[in-house]
Amino acid sequence: MSSSCCVLRCCSLTLEAFVPETSSSDSTKHRRRRNNRETEAKRIEEEFFRDPLTLVLHWDYELIQSAATSRISEERRAVVLTRTNFEEVLGVPIAIDGTGRKAAATVHCLLVSYQIADKIIVLSFDTIASSSDMISGACTII
Repeated sequence: MSSSCCVLRCCSLTLEAFVPETSSSDSTKHRRRRNNRETEAKRIEEEFFRDPLTLVLHWDYELIQSAATSRISEERRAVVLTRTNFEEVLGVPIAIDGTGRKAAATVHCLLVSYQIADKIIVLSFDTIASSSDMISGACTII
């Protein structure tokens, strides 16, 4: 019996719960934890996007090892949304190429999927050409 099962049984006895009514199998614990995470994620998303007074969009490029194989590095674009006392990672998609148009399309796709494209008031990014170019930079396109 796992240690978490022992703790659950002890708590059930202390709280005078009928032990056979409380399921302590690993699959049940996994399912309940997953449901709790989903419920909490929905609550946080609703709270965060309910009244977005000042949303700041950040993005940056990082070269990291591929999840599929450690021999290959891939460029990823981290997209983060922040406001006072809160930050949310919208995604870390693979950067197909380093152009401003692709960067803008990726960032905009994430904004549309979260339904916040019209609520951003500030853009924050590193000053590489694909982000800050006056004509074809991601910040100009967005």
